[in-house]
Parts: sequence; C-alpha cells; structure tokens
Amino acid sequence: MDSVGISLLLPFLILFFISSKIGLFLLFKKAQLKNPWQAFIPVWDWFVLAKFVGKPWWYGITIQIPVIGVVTWYTLSIELIKGFGRFKLWEHILGLLLQFVYWPFIGLNKKVEYLGQPNSEEFKNKYVPKTRTMYREWSDAILFAVVVAYIIRTFFVEAYKIPTPSMEKSLLVGDFLFVSKVHYGSRIPMTPLAIPFAHQDIAGVKIYSELLKLPYMRLPALEKLKRYTPVVFNNPNENNHPVDKKTHYIKRCVGVAGDSLQVINGYVYINGKKSDQEKNIQFMHEVTFKNYELSETTLVDELDLFDYLKHSDLTGLMRNTAIFLPGKEYFSASKLKYDMPLSQDKVAQLKQFVDLDSIEILNQPKGYISPDVYPQKPDLFAWNRDNYGPIYIPKKGDKIELNQKNFYLYKKVIEEYEGNKDVWFDGSKAIINGEAASHYTFKMNYYWMMGDNRHNSEDSRYWGFVPEDHIVGKPLFIWFSIKNKNAFDPINRTFKESFHSVRWNRIMKKAY
Repeated sequence: MDSVGISLLLPFLILFFISSKIGLFLLFKKAQLKNPWQAFIPVWDWFVLAKFVGKPWWYGITIQIPVIGVVTWYTLSIELIKGFGRFKLWEHILGLLLQFVYWPFIGLNKKVEYLGQPNSEEFKNKYVPKTRTMYREWSDAILFAVVVAYIIRTFFVEAYKIPTPSMEKSLLVGDFLFVSKVHYGSRIPMTPLAIPFAHQDIAGVKIYSELLKLPYMRLPALEKLKRYTPVVFNNPNENNHPVDKKTHYIKRCVGVAGDSLQVINGYVYINGKKSDQEKNIQFMHEVTFKNYELSETTLVDELDLFDYLKHSDLTGLMRNTAIFLPGKEYFSASKLKYDMPLSQDKVAQLKQFVDLDSIEILNQPKGYISPDVYPQKPDLFAWNRDNYGPIYIPKKGDKIELNQKNFYLYKKVIEEYEGNKDVWFDGSKAIINGEAASHYTFKMNYYWMMGDNRHNSEDSRYWGFVPEDHIVGKPLFIWFSIKNKNAFDPINRTFKESFHSVRWNRIMKKAY
C-alpha cells in the first residue's frame, strides 16, 4: 500500500476501532456487566463478548483465524445486539456494517434496554417466539450466507477457472482453483458500488457504478510476490472497465520490480542469468510424420494435447500469424505435419513414435521484427516473442532518464497507470502534464507476466508491465479439474466446452 493509500485508510481504521470499542463498553455498561472496561483490551474483549452472549470461550480464539473468524465475528455481533432487542433485519445489517456507529447509538439510547442473554432459555421463551417467524429464520440464514460469502470472496479466497491454454502444461484448461487474496494483501474494492458475486456485467449490462471510486489501497500482505509464481491479476490491456473490474488473467510472474529481463530463443533471463524454472514451459513445434496420422485418442488421451494444428486443415487459409516464420515451407504432399505445443517431456515422448520424421521448434529468430510486441514501436525495438529485450521492470521510487527509447518503453506506465496527462515526445524531449521532463520517478512497483505456453499466450510481451494495483491474488490449489474433448477448433481458434472426463490426479494439487 502506498503512502497516499495509508493516509486515507488509517483514519477510517482508527475511527472504526475506537468507536467500536466505545460502543462495546457502553453496551457492557448498560447490561451492568462487571468491569465493562474490558471492552478496551484487544483480543481479550472477544473472549468477554463470547461469554456475555452465551457462547463458548473458544469463540475468542476462532475469531483470530482467517475466514473462520468472519463467521465468528458475524455470530457474536448479531447475538450482541439481539440482547438489546434488535431483531429486525435492517438492524442486523447496521450492526454488522456500521457497528462503529450503531453500537454506540444503542449504548447511548435511553429507550433501549438490556433484555438478557440471547442464548438463555428464558430469553428465547420470552422474546424469540414473538419476533421470529419462518420467514425471518430464512431471511437471517440467507443474509448470513450472503454476507459471509461476500466477505470471504472479497478479502480472503475466490474460486477461479482456467479458461485458456496459456499456462499449459502447468495449469490446464478446465482446472478450478482457489485463489488467496491475503497472500499479497487483500485489495480494498476500488469500485464498491456493485452487485455482489458478479464481476463486470450480466447479460451485457454493467453491474457496477463508478459514482463512488476509492483510491488503490491494500491490507498488509503475508508475503511478497516472488519470481516464477503463478499470479491472478486484472488484464492491464483492458481499458473499458475500472481496474478492479477488468478481466481476471493468470500467468507466471517471471520478473519482479527492479529486475532486468530478456528473452533469448524463447527462454527468460533475469539479471543476465537464465531462469531455472522452465520445466513445464512449452513451445510450438512442427512435428512431421512419414506415413502416420495421429488419432484423436492419441492426441487427447495419450499426449493430452488440445491446442494443435494439423497442416491439412489449413490448406487455402492464412496461417496463424502468432506462429508464422518467414521463408518457411509449411505444406508437404508426401508427409503429414502438425504444429504442437510441446514441453521437453512431450518432445521425448513423441520421439518414441516409429513413423516420426522430425521435430522442429518454431521460434521466431533474432532479428525478425514482430510489430505486435510491446511497446509496438518496431522502428525502435527489433524484438519478437522469442527474442525480446532487455527491458527494466520499474520499482517504486526508481528515477529514470527520459530519452526517446525510455520514453516509449514507459509511456503507458506514466500515462495510463500513474495518471499523468499530456504525455508525448517532442522530437528531443519528453512532455508530461504539459511540461518538459528529463526524468521520471515511478509511483508503483511493476511486474512481468508470461504464460508457460510461450507460443500461445497473451502476456507482457504484448501489453507490457503489470502494475501492483492490478494484482489480485495467489493461486493455492486445484479443487477440481475436467478434461474437454475436441476442445480446440483450429479453423476458428476457439475452445468448445465439451465435457470429456475428470482429471482425478489433479484434484487438490498445488497450483504453484
């Protein structure tokens, strides 16, 4: 969290904490609890509250545990205000969401009396039958489920499904993950006015409002984002939504703030050293057979390949530009050719086929200029997807000189992510906010994300740096996984959701 975020969030947290403690003290005092000042003792006050509402002492322990603590907090908060005759649904909502206001209000309101311990038989017989109906029972149960689920999803853990093959063979299409938001610090919603449990829209209609927008803020993190860890983040190349409403992507963080990165013949080099985390990395290969056509059973079941292209399927069609290599002959009348995304293990497996003629990696050679790679300035950067950089990943507080090359490398960062206006290059000097600038100091940390399926991944090579305010969370484990049959349509380059089988060996497998 930056200094601006801390300065904005800190007063609210202090107000919430102090006012809630004052409110609890006033409620204890109104109930004539001995030593009501115990409400001001952190941690211990929850043990006192648990006893006060008739719950076991160990509730004071469970409230300290992430996720479980949310349920405990909900239970104790609701039981507390029930003891003062607050039974209505809207009162429960106020007691949860605005307890720092509502608790003191109840404590100071002379018309409100303490009725007794809500879990006692006397209390239930005297008050509950008069106020609770079957409708209320169901309403409270639904409210409980919605509030807890929303808090867990927003601040703790969210489910995520792998929709595309950009992380194969590490994370597969059809994997269902749980993603932790606490590892890198839970992000405070920047667009809080939204329908719960939906992300961008429903049936094409936006489900959020930008009437209220909060600055980027995070709660304290459990760990720093490390190199080579899979990360869920908001797509930085999507400009039609606010940051926290952009589409979720998952890639591997191959470079962190302060790193110098280069891609040489498809492999990543960090600060001049080749990455040692390339085990599951796969590249597109041209695989040629003499007199043998692979069956779907072999491709899907034995090789676990979906995103393959058979050259005979593409006769008369423009070849996919993502794997196009200049000057290469792709079609043969006597031999059957495939383009296959293969890891080192899959290459070794294919070499056992008796009719195999050749396997050739389809890397774009050094010197070949690909105009679609970031920063889309082929006149200044003769880069492509397999030979890219070197490029420096900005760190918060870094100060760089703004020469022509640096300007175009970091223009998107300076203008789009860090909120500067009138950013352009005037022949020999950079213009920022309408004024000449010889240097620039970065306000955030940035990261470099790449898919393990290097030749079929839309990643930082195409849209550049990922700002820290786009980071969502860390994938924890795969809780379910299905394999799709005939999932890839080579003509339309689309995936079909055709269920094939459950990948039992991937359930409960780590996602990092």
